Amino acid sequence: MDKTFVYARNREEIPVSEVDTKFDRLSQRPLFYSRNMPQGHPFSNVREGAVGFCGKIYPFVSSVIDFENEEFFYNAEAFERFYAHLKRHKSFEKDYSRYFKEVDKHFRQNPVVENESLFLEMNVPSLAIEGSLDYRGEHHLVKNPTLKDYKFYKVFDPFSAYQEISMFLGNQLCNTKEAEVPVGDDIVLAQSKGYNKWSFRKEPSK
Repeated sequence: MDKTFVYARNREEIPVSEVDTKFDRLSQRPLFYSRNMPQGHPFSNVREGAVGFCGKIYPFVSSVIDFENEEFFYNAEAFERFYAHLKRHKSFEKDYSRYFKEVDKHFRQNPVVENESLFLEMNVPSLAIEGSLDYRGEHHLVKNPTLKDYKFYKVFDPFSAYQEISMFLGNQLCNTKEAEVPVGDDIVLAQSKGYNKWSFRKEPSK
């Protein structure tokens, strides 16, 4: 670890409306129309969102299991595996199969994409799009989110994530500028370094 390389990670939320409108489609919202779902329906609290990490956008689908637990899925297969027990339900074919199809469609329409310009604009290595489960809720872009809150270790293990962030900060987001090199003959170059005609000889006493 290079202890001279420090990044102050400050979390900040800004309305999605302040970002370029082409990112509005990443706003987190309920994935399924849940108004007519009975209480306790397994897909009543499913929503979409995205985690931005080192130049790429990773869409996710999340499901609020209870007030303290939200599960995150970064592909359709993981979502279906989590709800595999519903296949044994007597009404699965009638009620549930279409939800898996919609999640699969969601990931096909929203693949992982590169968008380095967004990270350079925000000047951060990571971000997230999140909002309310209510369609009327205000959506936010979170700068420097805590990635474990989105269970992003399902995409990058902690060690790999650390390496990716370190490289992204040291390259794309590096603010260090090269020193300007003076142009001229030997006398000009010497003067630029603080030397003059008396640097290597004794100045006259009078």
